[in-house]
Amino acid sequence: MLGHTKMPLTDRHKMVEILFSTHHRYAIPLERATDLLTLLENLKYVKKLETSEEEWISLDELMASDVAKYSRPGLALRGARLKENLSQAVLSKRLGIRPENLSKMENGKRTISLAMAKKLAKILNIDYRVFL
Repeated sequence: MLGHTKMPLTDRHKMVEILFSTHHRYAIPLERATDLLTLLENLKYVKKLETSEEEWISLDELMASDVAKYSRPGLALRGARLKENLSQAVLSKRLGIRPENLSKMENGKRTISLAMAKKLAKILNIDYRVFL
């Protein structure tokens, strides 16, 4: 590659670390971090605040009431489905299940089996472990 076309690694791949819990830590490209923030704002999980970093709260604290109500796998399923711009009807058809069962999974009223997590992961382009 010609020298003038090279870009320093730090400029090409600026990453942001996202910590969802002590066991779920992700690094995403900086330009995608703004997409994630927009999604969280649209889902009403984040408010834009003028605060210092010391005043920030963790995503776990912010989402605690929703996790208690819907379960972490249910929220992950809903978020992944919305990210792929799929309705419950379309996703349930692709999975070969009734829409009511998908709704129950999203609302934390039905657990997601390993086999179903793998099907969901394939369709939603996400790691299956987020559903377990």
